[in-house]
Amino acid sequence: MSPVALRRILVGAGSLALAASLAGPARAAPEPVPEGFASQQLAVAGEGGHATYREPSIVQLGDGDLLAWYIGGGSTERAGTALLQRRSSDGGATWGEQTVVSEGAMSGSGPSAVLDAETGTLFVFHTRSLGAVLAVSEDGGRSWTNRSLRTVIDRGTVSEMRATGGAGIRIRSGEHAGRLVQPMTGRWPDGSVRAFALISDDHGARWRMGEPVSAPDLGRGDEQMGDGAVLELEDGRLLLQSGGSSRAAPRTAASSSDGGLTWTEPEPEHTQRELPADGSVIGLEPGSSQELLLSHTRSSTAAIRGEALTLRYTCDGGDTWPGVVDLRPPHSQDLPSASRLIALQEGGYGVLHEEDGRSITYTAFDREALDPHCVRIEAPEMRRTGPGAATMTVTVRNDGDHDLGPGTVWSDLTQDVAPAELPRIAPGESATVELWVYTDMPGPRTSHGAIIVETDDHRLFGEATLVVEES
Repeated sequence: MSPVALRRILVGAGSLALAASLAGPARAAPEPVPEGFASQQLAVAGEGGHATYREPSIVQLGDGDLLAWYIGGGSTERAGTALLQRRSSDGGATWGEQTVVSEGAMSGSGPSAVLDAETGTLFVFHTRSLGAVLAVSEDGGRSWTNRSLRTVIDRGTVSEMRATGGAGIRIRSGEHAGRLVQPMTGRWPDGSVRAFALISDDHGARWRMGEPVSAPDLGRGDEQMGDGAVLELEDGRLLLQSGGSSRAAPRTAASSSDGGLTWTEPEPEHTQRELPADGSVIGLEPGSSQELLLSHTRSSTAAIRGEALTLRYTCDGGDTWPGVVDLRPPHSQDLPSASRLIALQEGGYGVLHEEDGRSITYTAFDREALDPHCVRIEAPEMRRTGPGAATMTVTVRNDGDHDLGPGTVWSDLTQDVAPAELPRIAPGESATVELWVYTDMPGPRTSHGAIIVETDDHRLFGEATLVVEES
């Protein structure tokens, strides 16, 4: 791809923007991607003045420009770390020079951006050694000023505050239309890490904290709210999708009916087990929130071996997440971590993500490449007393617009599961199969796992639960 040098970011009077640090043109990523996906590296470890690049964020402005941010660390040219930016004016095909938004000791929190579509003002939350900082631009990211968020957060109540999700939202409709919502996490005096939202009803002039929400008790002993992404649903609620705080912990989902002030108790998504890394969620179509797309770094499970950057989709507003597409092959040496999705104004999608925690890659794709198929996979909770065999009844409903299958149905709930054959299912129809499941685990115990439907074209997931009572 031919390099295109875009205009330099102007440094306005009183701005904290600094001179550009050249990174060179974007180039093809080293790892293979599935057919229909195209990747290019925006920041390469050891080049452009920094040893590593982490924590991406991406936003599309009203004029169509894409702005990508990330943290450069371990500087090879000067001390400290920096919040960096690149711009694309052609939908992500080419990218301009790497420029500096802010310099200083960034302390464990990457950028997370909110765009006020009414005023065009950009807010980029990040964390420096002195605490949470808000970088503000009123000229499309060409100049920046910084504000402290110390007055928003009561440091006697919460510390180690960090922005999450890579991007907040502006509520489009309803009672709270125009409200800016930025997902956050913080540490409370009892040591717990909880999620909350920062909220502004005056175009970002003032921000306030919503009520915090704690992680569900999963019996692991290490439950904390991980980095979360927020999305507006069609019924006016907000969806908060949060990552786990430890390896192979499930993601959780909570909702808000008051514009992010309070949240329901988070529910675990047991088929979404992941590494403790930032993910993101977007709507697949403009104005629709039934079809959603999630990006996260999947942990290895019995259902899918290996860890990889994964896209998951839902057709029911997040109740189930059956579809899975791996952007990187399992056991990839360049294991991705944080990832940020974006739905482009001109159609198609992009995901800005880390490569092995050291470089930044942008991957573009469209709906045809994703090939989402709307399916509902359900199984009643299985119960038995003590070790032994049980029967899992699985119903697969085809809510898509073309035939599903034939294929195979199995589960990773235990090591001993006899798979079943799935017949071809026409749109609007369903099929029920039975799996033989054996467990040698004594009770009392509750196990969660995945139901996996495999066809020639798709690998789809549902949830399974086995309750073993004490004999």
